[in-house]
Amino acid sequence: MTMRVATTIGLIFAFASAAWQQIVPITFSDATKQAGINFKHENGASREKYLPETMSAGALIFDYDNDGWPDIFLVNGGSFIDRAAATAARHRLYHNNQDG
Repeated sequence: MTMRVATTIGLIFAFASAAWQQIVPITFSDATKQAGINFKHENGASREKYLPETMSAGALIFDYDNDGWPDIFLVNGGSFIDRAAATAARHRLYHNNQDG
């Protein structure tokens, strides 16, 4: 049996066995309110299209207090034009209280 025939048979078998598997849909639920996460990103978009405006918000999940539980740090944008929007756009650090 040549290598090409063996490869073809192997691929047919792999695709046929994959077709028999049941596809389970993945679902997500919004738990931010329940977890006490209240964050709104301010991108500060303007006509001038400054380079920082093209960047999105950031998120970091890490253990900042070394207690073994992941904490969340959310990075906000701001505004070069609107001083009030720039002041209101704050980064947020959410400490994991280990209560869900």
